[in-house]
Amino acid sequence: MTVESLVAHLQRFIDGENISIQWAKDAETLLDQLEDDGVDAALAPILEYLQDNLAIFSPGGGDQLIDEHEMRRVCQRAIINLDKMGFG
Repeated sequence: MTVESLVAHLQRFIDGENISIQWAKDAETLLDQLEDDGVDAALAPILEYLQDNLAIFSPGGGDQLIDEHEMRRVCQRAIINLDKMGFG
């Protein structure tokens, strides 16, 4: 698993290709794989930020949940930060 794979997955959400709960579950799996592979410790804050938001994502939002518009912003911020660090 690579950070580039995660970025591609996030980009699919941004592009509107997939905004489902399954997409979020798949993203969480990718994050787990990255953690298991022992990614650079500098990535930890970004990965935690993504994980925290994926846990409260639901299309359409709801009580204490974020919707696809907010999740799109989360994905964009994550990609920007990964890019600044030389990943993605």
